[in-house]
Amino acid sequence: MSKYLKLIAFLSFTVVTMSVYSIMQAMAQSVEPLELITLEGDETYADDLYLAGYVNSDVNTLNPGFTYGHGKFNYVADLSFFNQLDHSLNPLVNELTNEYRSFLRGKSPYATFKESETQIVYTGTAADVYWSGELDNQLIISVLDKLTSEETSYTLSLPEDSENSSYLDVRDTYIQYPNMYFTIGSYNVATESNEFNIYAVNLEAAEPQLELIRSIDPQLNEVNGGDYEQQNLDSRYLELTSVDYETTGQPVSGELYIYDYIEDKMLNIPDLETLNSPRILSSAAGLFILNPTEQKYEAYQADTATDPVSLSKVSEISSSGSNSQLIPSFISNGLLYSYEESYTDITSQIGNYTINIQINDLNTGEVVYRGEFVSPDEQNNDVHVDYLDQFGLIE
Repeated sequence: MSKYLKLIAFLSFTVVTMSVYSIMQAMAQSVEPLELITLEGDETYADDLYLAGYVNSDVNTLNPGFTYGHGKFNYVADLSFFNQLDHSLNPLVNELTNEYRSFLRGKSPYATFKESETQIVYTGTAADVYWSGELDNQLIISVLDKLTSEETSYTLSLPEDSENSSYLDVRDTYIQYPNMYFTIGSYNVATESNEFNIYAVNLEAAEPQLELIRSIDPQLNEVNGGDYEQQNLDSRYLELTSVDYETTGQPVSGELYIYDYIEDKMLNIPDLETLNSPRILSSAAGLFILNPTEQKYEAYQADTATDPVSLSKVSEISSSGSNSQLIPSFISNGLLYSYEESYTDITSQIGNYTINIQINDLNTGEVVYRGEFVSPDEQNNDVHVDYLDQFGLIE
C-alpha cells in the first residue's frame, strides 16, 4: 500500500510542478536577443569565444541565462523543461552530459571537472563547496578512462588532526594527474579569521590519501581575491592575500603572495610590493602579473626559475575609455582575453551599463579584437549583459 501512496505523491508533485512551470512559462516573455558586434580588429576571433551569463532587460522572462559559442547566442528560456534541468553554463559540463551521461550521473555540475585526451577527472565534496559538519569532511574524486570507459572512484577524508573545525570549504583545486592539490579553508573562532591548509593526493599510490603539505600563515586570510569561481581555473599558482576588515569596516588588502603547487613554495617576488592590487594570470607560457594603472594595465612576465623571481615588463594594455573598467581574465596562445565594464559614471558605477569583450596581443599590447553586446533593435537601449558567469574559448 505504501508504495502506491509514494507513487501517487510523486505523480501529484510532478503534475503540480509541470503546471506551475507551464503557467510561469506562459506568463513570461522570451529573452530579448543580443548580438556581439565587432568594434575593432578581426571578427573571426569572436568565433572561438565561449561566453555564458545573464541578460538584463525590461521584459519579464523566466530564465535570463544565455550562452554564446560558435558565433551564435542560445537562451536557456528557449530550452524545454527537461533540457533546462540538464543545462549548465559551464560548457565542459554540457559536453560531458551529452557524451558521458552515465559518468555525470549523481555528480554536481558545480564541482570541478578536468578533461584530457585519455581521461576525465571529477572532484567535489558532500556539499559541493561548503562542508557543513565533520561527517561531511570528505572529498569525492572520480576518474573516467575514456579508452576503456572504466570509472575509478575515491572518497578521501582529512587527516584526523586536521578536522578541527565544523566549517570547512574547498577554496582552490589544481589537477596535475595523478597528483591533485586542494586548498582547504577553515574558520578559527578564537581569532575570528580564515585559515588555509594545502593538501595533496597521488591517485596512483597504493592507498591514496590526503596529506597535509603546507599550512598557510594565518596573516594570509584570503585566497584568489575572495573569488570562489577561481577554484575552477585549475591554475598552478595560488594567490594569497592579507586582508584587514577592522580598520575601516571595509576590506583593505595588504601583502600579496603567490604559492606554487608543484614546487611547494612561496615565490619570492620583491617587486610585488611596488604593485597596486595586481591581477595574477597563468598560461602554458608561465606566470603573468598585470598591474592596474590609470586606464590601463602594465603586463609583466615572471621568471620563476630565478630566486628572487624577477618581473619583465612585456606590454601595456589599455581600456577603451575613461568610463570603463577592464578586467583581464585569461591568457591563451599569447593573447590576453578581458571583459570591460562600462558605465555612464565609472566613479559611482551608475547609469547605462554594458559589458564588452577585448582581446590584446600580450607581447605588443595591440588590440586584435574588441566587441560589444547590443540589441538587434537599434532603438532598444535597455538590453545588455548583466553578468558574465563563464568566459573562455571553445575547446
